[in-house]
Amino acid sequence: MLKRNIVLVILLGIILGVLSWYYYLHTQKYKYSFPGYDIENADFFGATGQGKAFNVKANYAKKISPSVYNLNTIYCKYFLDPGREKYIEVISPTGVLNEEKSLLDLNGGVEFIASYGYRMLTENFFIDLNKHISTTKDEVLVSGAQGKVVSKDGMIIYMKDKKITFHGPIKSMFIENDGKSLGTDEAIYINSDTLDVDYENGIAEYKTNVFVQKNGGFDLYCDRAKIFFVIKQATENKIKASSGNIKRIELYDNITIVKEQKTAKGDSGVIYPKEKLIILTGNVALKDKTDKREGYLEGSEVRYYMNEGVFKVKNEDASKKGRVKIILGETKKSQ
Repeated sequence: MLKRNIVLVILLGIILGVLSWYYYLHTQKYKYSFPGYDIENADFFGATGQGKAFNVKANYAKKISPSVYNLNTIYCKYFLDPGREKYIEVISPTGVLNEEKSLLDLNGGVEFIASYGYRMLTENFFIDLNKHISTTKDEVLVSGAQGKVVSKDGMIIYMKDKKITFHGPIKSMFIENDGKSLGTDEAIYINSDTLDVDYENGIAEYKTNVFVQKNGGFDLYCDRAKIFFVIKQATENKIKASSGNIKRIELYDNITIVKEQKTAKGDSGVIYPKEKLIILTGNVALKDKTDKREGYLEGSEVRYYMNEGVFKVKNEDASKKGRVKIILGETKKSQ
């Protein structure tokens, strides 16, 4: 009788132990679940080696090794600051999570939503939560209230530094609407081979084969262009971020503006979208060519007024006594 009771107690202890272990697997982070174990409404959370918090959720997770899971219907939130005011949300149909190494490989159409107001779409994305780096080699579309950027060959997000490098060709469009609803005829288009963005400080730098255009306004070519966006200052309920409105666009090296038969060149320049003004400085020149005659003006500054479509040249070089050099001649007819 005593032996039978002891056996029953042992069996009861084993059953309770199994039930306790089963409950633990369904209420904890699933680090110790068996390979092949299926989890519904999985919730992974933690912090990177640098203390940045992250949270990965999935409607369904299948454990395929001690720390690796196949995920379906994924939602990930990565916080960029200790106060959790700046963050990136990521949505993806499928992916793989390596919990031990904090690596997340997403695929099947990935969507990023940033707290500072922009949305990104791409096919596949790899996130290293420890190194704070996200990468893709697929085409990326970034859109916001004031414009969009398309990067043909992917991008790298340096989350710790709050910077992005886009690999081209790059095509982008910005609309200066100041809260008004304007059409694409008010847009400024900028293309280049590469693009570096400092999204916290509101700076975007286009490099190599830069082309700037305004419909019906002008075509502009240069080696490098840097956009400075208006920054919204932090308030009680909102963080410091770019508003999307352009303050100015600085131009560097081999600058050429083309407007119908007129061509202006300069060493450096600035576009002021709100004032509808472009200023070129350095060794500037303006060429005006028609069917019958050709004019060539040299000076120290060229101003192009977008609304009027008018160029003005002036010279502030004291050695030239403020004069603008003008060369006129007849256009040669082709034989």
